[in-house]
Amino acid sequence: MRFDLSDREWGVIEPQLPPTRQGGKRADDRRVLNGIFYVLRSGIPWKDLPSRYGPHTTVYNRFRRWAKQGIWQRIFEALQQQYPSSVEMIDTTMIPAHRAAAGAEKGDSPQANATRPRRLEPHGAVCTTKCHGVCDEHGRLRRFLLTAGQRHDMMGVWDLMDEAPLDCTALIADKGYDSQELRAWLRDQDLTPVIPKRGEDGQKPEENSDLYRERNLIERAFNRMKDYRRLAMRFDKLKVTFEATVALIAMRTWFL
Repeated sequence: MRFDLSDREWGVIEPQLPPTRQGGKRADDRRVLNGIFYVLRSGIPWKDLPSRYGPHTTVYNRFRRWAKQGIWQRIFEALQQQYPSSVEMIDTTMIPAHRAAAGAEKGDSPQANATRPRRLEPHGAVCTTKCHGVCDEHGRLRRFLLTAGQRHDMMGVWDLMDEAPLDCTALIADKGYDSQELRAWLRDQDLTPVIPKRGEDGQKPEENSDLYRERNLIERAFNRMKDYRRLAMRFDKLKVTFEATVALIAMRTWFL
């Protein structure tokens, strides 16, 4: 069907799935994943999932359970290791929240017990999510971070660096990342900063202006991901499920 995994996609993803528990049998993995991607792409409620994907409760429970266990994120990270990069670029995109994303309990806020699910923003914040992302020279999103919409782009940089080191030779970014501290840190890591300085219009990046032209790749990567309606308009209330949504969509767009 239209949104189903191709044989090539399934051949890459299947080896990364966790093994079936001993003595247990779970619903067909490929059919369940096809159902998940159908929901992510179309944005329909889980209850409206076509019957060809099996019971909607089975598909939803698999998505939610593996999201809470961090399995989707681990699959996304495992696939990265199969695709090395030489140049990476960083940027952010804003994702508005649908009204369905409201209503999580106050105990689910980031200030609550860390063992409980977390909302995407503290209570009282603007209901918008910012996705900080790093993609490679092929337009593949390699790492991401979700924050409240008002979080400054530079704060996302350091969080991304702490989460996973860059494995490239150069980092491309726009003027929003103009920081001597960032440039110095990149050089200490033997990475070339390709970042224009704030000021006059048309200001060329500090180094390698030809390489800077490739920065549009991350904007195009975000646009491809927003073809999936469940990401373009955030329906998820909790951070753990929306992170799973972004991870699944990111790895799916690698095959386009």
